[in-house]
Amino acid sequence: MKIAVIGVGAMGGLFTRYFVEKGFRVKIYDKMAEKTERFREIGVEVCKELKDVITDVEAILLAIPIIETGKLIENLSKTIRRGILIEITSLKLPIIEHLKKLPRTMTPVSIHPLFGPSVKRLRGEKMALIPVRNPDEELEIAEKVFDDFKLFTIEAEKHDRLMTYILSLTRIISLASAISLKDEDLEELIKFSGVSFRKLIEMMACTSNESLELFTQLLILNKYSEKIASEFLDSLQTIVEAIKLRDFEKLSLLYETSLRSFGSKINFLEGNSMTTPKPSKAL
Repeated sequence: MKIAVIGVGAMGGLFTRYFVEKGFRVKIYDKMAEKTERFREIGVEVCKELKDVITDVEAILLAIPIIETGKLIENLSKTIRRGILIEITSLKLPIIEHLKKLPRTMTPVSIHPLFGPSVKRLRGEKMALIPVRNPDEELEIAEKVFDDFKLFTIEAEKHDRLMTYILSLTRIISLASAISLKDEDLEELIKFSGVSFRKLIEMMACTSNESLELFTQLLILNKYSEKIASEFLDSLQTIVEAIKLRDFEKLSLLYETSLRSFGSKINFLEGNSMTTPKPSKAL
């Protein structure tokens, strides 16, 4: 397969190398041309213009910021009349309608890699496939292009709602925790910390290593983020109130009905290996 990759930042670069290893003929383009030079040594064709990278390819993979993806899809639909267009954004509702408007001679494939660029081994990693127009055809293409991954399908609306907790909430907690800890001696905190605090620090470290562009867009462009942020704030206010009033009974009730109950569910899922949904069934 001859494939073009537009955007060779962290994820685009990861997939460029993956496609080369699979034996694909790869062309790349990035509006920041300096990012592309490092890929010459692995045999990819580096293009200086967008029009050049989309010429004479079977498929195009977009690995650009969420906020830019929809506009580029619209622009490409005016230029390209056939082929496969793959996009890998972490949010789907801002993008899916743009994909649906592509010419019928083009096949859109919307995937979300459920891993970051720091992953050491791609084989066996998970990918969500979001149906656009023809779920069976899109799944077949995804299984061909990304045959080393575990693919499963989920509708765009449910995908973004789940990402509110998986992506938005974790970033809200990380940012709020960083604000709270900014004047503390982190080295000393870690020295005296146990497992739970170290897990919090690990989550904060993961989110701090991503680009500012991705961090802000994940929170602002997900239509559910404001709701989960408000719910989180309400929860904090309830906890603060119980602490202020030294209300052991209320705090105990919150613990038993929320945290302990949640922990029991986690233990149950871990006991059942927290299985991944099968590819053929939409969530």
